[in-house]
Amino acid sequence: MFTVALRCVIMYFFLIFAVRLMGKRQIGELQSGELVVTVLLSEIGALPITDPQVPLYVTFIAIGAIVAIEVITSFITLKSPFLRNVETGDAVLIIDDGRLLQDELKQMRLSIDDLCEDFRLCGVFDLSTVQYAFIEANGRLSYLLFPQYRPKEAGYEALKKEDGGLVRVIISDGHIDEKALKKIKMSDADLEKILKKEGVDAQNVFFMSADKTKRYYLIKNEKQ
Repeated sequence: MFTVALRCVIMYFFLIFAVRLMGKRQIGELQSGELVVTVLLSEIGALPITDPQVPLYVTFIAIGAIVAIEVITSFITLKSPFLRNVETGDAVLIIDDGRLLQDELKQMRLSIDDLCEDFRLCGVFDLSTVQYAFIEANGRLSYLLFPQYRPKEAGYEALKKEDGGLVRVIISDGHIDEKALKKIKMSDADLEKILKKEGVDAQNVFFMSADKTKRYYLIKNEKQ
């Protein structure tokens, strides 16, 4: 019984590593962990059907171990940005302020033809109109057009709106992202000033995003 559960744990992490190694393009819309769980459950669930010699209790133990791993892992990664990034990966910036990051494309083994196809499927036929673009952790493409190419917003043209660049998440569930702060050129003193104005500590901020113009959006943690 212990051997079965141990083998499931080993296969779970091994398959996550294998899927991550394959790259984001192979993941599709599922996160690495979700894909691994789906594959394992489907395979294990079929065992007692295709092979009558396999006892049902062995299947139940294996499935229970996988479900327990998924629940525990989800809880841990919810509280730890580092472990969350290890398991699911992070979004990769491939176009930064109109500049195509060729090294990132090479690391992801993503050709320019594949990239153009993804943009066309999103309704973008001219790469020069794209200001920022990401390959998300689930393998999908997200992008932001330059202000002059964006649709009109809420009764006024986006062109009249001061462009602060890419909006970055700088606090997530009480954790400050120092890299994001540097990207928008916001110092620790600037952040502290905003938090003081809002009357909250970073540990009690559930979510905060900001851009280079210091425009920010802050949601306080309800459980203070």
